[in-house]
Amino acid sequence: MKQFQPYFDAFGNIRVMNGWVVQSRTGIRISTGLGSERIRIEADRLEGIVEAAAPARAVFVGGSGRNLISSGLAVPISGALPPVGFFVPTTTDNFQCGIYTITVTGPDDATISDGVDVVAILTTGGTAPVGAFDSTPYGELTYNASLPFTLTVVGEGIGSGVRPDVAVSISTGSAQGGDYLTTAPESYESDTDADWTIEIDPSGSAELRYLGTAMATRATGQPHDPEGDYQATVAGMAAYNLTDDAPVDGEVWWAFVRKIPEAPKAGFTYLEIIEAAGDLSSVVGPTFATTIPSPSTDHYFFALAHSDGAGGVEPIHTGPILW
Repeated sequence: MKQFQPYFDAFGNIRVMNGWVVQSRTGIRISTGLGSERIRIEADRLEGIVEAAAPARAVFVGGSGRNLISSGLAVPISGALPPVGFFVPTTTDNFQCGIYTITVTGPDDATISDGVDVVAILTTGGTAPVGAFDSTPYGELTYNASLPFTLTVVGEGIGSGVRPDVAVSISTGSAQGGDYLTTAPESYESDTDADWTIEIDPSGSAELRYLGTAMATRATGQPHDPEGDYQATVAGMAAYNLTDDAPVDGEVWWAFVRKIPEAPKAGFTYLEIIEAAGDLSSVVGPTFATTIPSPSTDHYFFALAHSDGAGGVEPIHTGPILW
């Protein structure tokens, strides 16, 4: 995998592979990717030969327009990461960043928790979940040496963002296939017959329903992702398994649900390269934004990739950067 190679997912978010910035004349070398996530890229297949897909690390840089960004605590060189960075929307009023969750409980009420206790509470600054979150005593003790802190949470700021719709294919019979449009993180509705819906349970199970009755079910999955293979229920087999235009009771059919990928918003991924007296000092990013900032004294911006907002993400540079 090439350094700084961009990848984007069905939700419209971009990940950029880690890489090195090298200043040859001084020998200074800086790697990006502090706190990056482990990902696995699908293997290429050619004439039955499978290339091993090596696990690698990449930096999540957003791009869907639906994420939140938290800041206000420094990221340590080692040890547990604090609740800063991208929070990705999952279920209704819920945003996730590793072990951390932002939960919206009212128009102006939200909390950040770590699965053990509440780390910070929204106090000022806007409609939940955007605003200033003041630390709790637990948060101060656990993440800032018992000192108070404030986390600032903002929207991604590159568009409203749209959750992916899904395509449903039916193995046999007359159950409703085709496109289902998102109505909520846990709910989808057929674009041609609103009586057909997909509903996801908080446990991760999901149902393909007609007028509220489950016609096919998925046993497990993510509570915010409808993808999967749904097996017909007894009711579904009786009502919608048609062979030669006649119902066949007890014959299983399947509904296969797949996301329709959303394109990342238009913009650039880039690095901020900082010098001190002409020597490479630090590297910030990768970052995704609608435009690349203009350079200033000792601060330079190096383009890595461009998204046209219509599904085209074009690498501008891959491989180590010789500065």
